[in-house]
Amino acid sequence: MGIATPYRLMTYFMFIGPREVFVAAYMPQIEEQEEQRPATPAPIAKKDSAKTVSKKWGISLSGGRVRNDATFIEKGSYQFMKQYRDSTDSRINTFNYSLGLRYIVSAKLRLHAAAGITRTGERMNTRQVVYKVDSVVVIGTNLTGSVPPIVRMTSATYYDIGNDSTGHLTNTLTYATFSAGLTCSILSLGHLDVGLQPSFTFNRLMRHNYHYFNDDSVMYFKAGRDMFATWVASAGLGLVAEYRISPSFSIALTPHYNRFIAHVYARPQATETRYGQASLNLSATWWFR
Repeated sequence: MGIATPYRLMTYFMFIGPREVFVAAYMPQIEEQEEQRPATPAPIAKKDSAKTVSKKWGISLSGGRVRNDATFIEKGSYQFMKQYRDSTDSRINTFNYSLGLRYIVSAKLRLHAAAGITRTGERMNTRQVVYKVDSVVVIGTNLTGSVPPIVRMTSATYYDIGNDSTGHLTNTLTYATFSAGLTCSILSLGHLDVGLQPSFTFNRLMRHNYHYFNDDSVMYFKAGRDMFATWVASAGLGLVAEYRISPSFSIALTPHYNRFIAHVYARPQATETRYGQASLNLSATWWFR
C-alpha cells in the first residue's frame, strides 16, 4: 500500500483530525517495513554444566604381558649366593589386568586411578649355593702354654632343595594393585595422542608360592605367609599412545616399567629380592557422553 493521496488527507482532516490523519496515512507503510525487518535470532541456550563435566570421565579396562626381573641382594662381603643366583636364575613372564577410572583435566593432562592384579617372581635351580662357617683352631709353635685361637672360616657349598640337584622351581607372588597416576601429553596428531605416564602403586599380597634362604639353618625353606610384607609400594613410568576412535571410545598401547621400592619380606633378611616389571599393556576406554 502506497502513501495517502492529498484528497484522502483532506477528508481525514475534516472528519478525524490531524493526528489521526498522520497515523492513518503512514501506518500501512510502517507495517510494511516491520514485515521486511529480519527477525532477531533467538538466544543460544547454554550447555548444561553437569553434562560438560561428565564428558571428562571415562572407564578403562587394561591388560598386558609382563616380563619380570629380580635383583638378588646378599648382605656381607662374600657374595657367594648372589653370584650363583645372578648366573642361574631366569626371568618369568606373567600377565596383569586392571579396571580404572580416568578424568580429563585439560588437553595436556589426564588423571587415572585403577585396581588390578599382577604377579611377579623368578625361576631358580633346586641346587643352590649357600655359605657355611667352619671353626678352625690355629696351632703354632709359638703358642705353647696358651689357649689356641679359634678362627671362623666362611666358604661356599651346595644345598639341594627337596633333595633335587637337577630340577627347577618358580617363585611367584600375586598382588592386588591399587594405582594412581597421570598422563602428560607430549605429541598430538589428529586422533592420536602420545604422552608420558608416571604412576605410583600400592601392592597387597594375595597369594604366594616361594622358597627363601634361612641364614640360621643355612638352608632353603618354603615360605609361610608371615614371611612377607602385606603391602609393598612400587613406582613406574610408561609411554602411552592413545587413539580416539570416536568421541566415546579410545584405545591405547603402553610400554611400561614398574619397580618395587623395597624388598618383599616382612623383616630384613640375610638375602633379599627386589622385583621390577616391564610390561606392554593394551587398554580400552569408554568416555561418558
